[in-house]
Amino acid sequence: MRTVFLVLAALLFSGVAQAQQNGDLPVSLDRIRQGLEKPAPRLTLKIDVPSTFKTGVQQKRPDELLTGADLKGGPVPAGGPLMYEQFRLFHNPTNEPLMQPYAAFTGGQLLTLTSEALARRYLEDHAKDLTSK
Repeated sequence: MRTVFLVLAALLFSGVAQAQQNGDLPVSLDRIRQGLEKPAPRLTLKIDVPSTFKTGVQQKRPDELLTGADLKGGPVPAGGPLMYEQFRLFHNPTNEPLMQPYAAFTGGQLLTLTSEALARRYLEDHAKDLTSK
């Protein structure tokens, strides 16, 4: 059985080899050799187009940094409010209590997070009062 496959493969490949040997190529190897012996031309890039853009760096003064900040809106959940609502609908607190936003924290950690948030809020309001004076 193997010999039949070997004979068929030999017949197929011999036909391919004959087709390659009989072909007349339109390419002259002498011309290719002559072209390779010549030195390569030096490539240069000339750009005569004027630039249509300008770059620059501007630094704001420290008292201007908080002028556009919205400090009254509160934190935005990751993915935005619509993503948060979709997550809340798909992960029901009754069926999946560990999928809730603060389920990974213990009671002490939640108190720490709350106190840090309140301190941050107080300090932001105090800093905003100082800059407005």
